[in-house]
Amino acid sequence: MLRERAERLAGEARLVRMRRKYVGLKIGYWQAVAAGDAAGAERLGGEARALLPELEPGR
Repeated sequence: MLRERAERLAGEARLVRMRRKYVGLKIGYWQAVAAGDAAGAERLGGEARALLPELEPGR
């Protein structure tokens, strides 16, 4: 029972890390947009989009 709980908590912690990374990328994206850095915005937007499948419920 405790092992199952530990595994579930580890999964939740992984999801929180992924969400934090996604939010950081989106902040960077909008900073790049505001600075007129189209290439940087495109790169950061692509990285953020690549994380979306990992953020889907049930993963």
